[in-house]
Order: sequence, then C-alpha cells, then structure tokens
Amino acid sequence: MKTTSGTAMELFHRTWPLFKVLVVMYSTAVATLWATIRALAPEGQAFSPWRGVIVAMAMTFVGNSFSEVLSPFLGHWAVLVKIAMEVLIVKINFPLSLGRSLLAGLIYFGAVTGVYYLYVHLAGPVAMPAHLHAHK
Repeated sequence: MKTTSGTAMELFHRTWPLFKVLVVMYSTAVATLWATIRALAPEGQAFSPWRGVIVAMAMTFVGNSFSEVLSPFLGHWAVLVKIAMEVLIVKINFPLSLGRSLLAGLIYFGAVTGVYYLYVHLAGPVAMPAHLHAHK
C-alpha cells in the first residue's frame, strides 16, 4: 500500500522535468525580451522585469494559439503570423518604432526558438521524460 507522500513524490518526479522546461523557457523569454527592449528603447526609458514577464506570457499564449489554429490552413506559413503577432504585441506594449519592434520580435522569436530546440530536442530524454516527447 502506498502512502500519500509516496504518491506525491512520484507525481513530483514525473512532473519535475516539465516544470524545468517551463522555467528555462520563460526565464529565457523574459530575459531576452527585457534585454532587447532595454537596448532598443529610447534613452531614459526603463521597463520593469514584471512587465517583461506579462508580455512574454502574452506573446507565448497568442503566438502558440495562432500557430495551432492557423497551421492546418497555412502550414509552415503560420510561423510568419506568429512572428507578426509577437511584433504587434511588442509594438502595443512598449513605445518603440515599428522597425525596433520588428527587430525586438525577431530577436525574441530567434532566442526562444533556439532555446526550445537546444533544450528539448538536443537534450532529449535528459530534459523531458519519454511520455512527453511529441516525436520519437
């Protein structure tokens, strides 16, 4: 007979790798967004890291939602819609010109995509348990 703590520990060990992936991805997303916006912002403008957290979460949610909904219709072209939505979110939330917003969106997309590829695909079973892998 298993105790409650044994079951809780099993649950922890099953979900811990997924939690690590989320922490790594959001840490990268927020740090990249905050550093990029700080570098591209007009002189004298300062932004809170918490604003970066909220905007990064919004960019992730909206970008992934658009990708999931539009992928069956547009195929790989849905990535362009995802990038356009990320640029639009940056433009709405930060006082940057369109060119700087585009640059910030592209840097964000490149960094997050690169970390996702390195962490999830190259680390493979070390980073994620087998039942969470989409491909084998």
